Amino acid sequence: MKRFLFLALTLVLTLALVSCGNKEEKQKEFTLGVVDGTTYTSDFAGIGINLGLGWNFYTKDQIKQMNNFIGKSDEEISTALESASVVVDMLAYDVSSNNVSVIFEKSDTADLKKLSLDDIMDNSYEGFLESISSANPTVVEKNTEVIKLCDRDMGCLKVTVSIPNEQVGVVTMYTTLLVFKCENYLVSIGINTYGNDGSADVISNIFSK
Repeated sequence: MKRFLFLALTLVLTLALVSCGNKEEKQKEFTLGVVDGTTYTSDFAGIGINLGLGWNFYTKDQIKQMNNFIGKSDEEISTALESASVVVDMLAYDVSSNNVSVIFEKSDTADLKKLSLDDIMDNSYEGFLESISSANPTVVEKNTEVIKLCDRDMGCLKVTVSIPNEQVGVVTMYTTLLVFKCENYLVSIGINTYGNDGSADVISNIFSK
């Protein structure tokens, strides 16, 4: 249940990041990432994440289903990617329902350049609060900073919330969103853990591709 809650939150967060048109300049062709064993890599974004044992990745077909690509040939998927505004590229979870996702949001290049990482993180935080409002959360802590990772600047939004739960009393949710610009896309790496903040372990295993 927690896993699916997080997936919904991640999508809402991503959709709240940028509100722009889809005008395009000539850009590098967008391609989907690849999962090999416990490692995800994206040639387009130039990043990889090695999650290690204990993590389960959504299969290629499950990712296709989330992006409405089921039944499409490789050529049809390539065409669909050209017009897709949001692409879920990777989803993974472990036995504790901790989650990691990678999502690309297409935007007008000029509009994207105007947005600072601080602007994007502010928009993300507002979207996050709205998305979980029905769960009656209490925000315990919120931090934003710009970090250097994979030889680029990334916005890092960290939010800790307490959510009432009928079965266990209170669930503490730690959400981290890393955001950076790539061509005419905004890339977001979402990390969600419960009980304790496990984002540092995931971030330490993000590498340049």
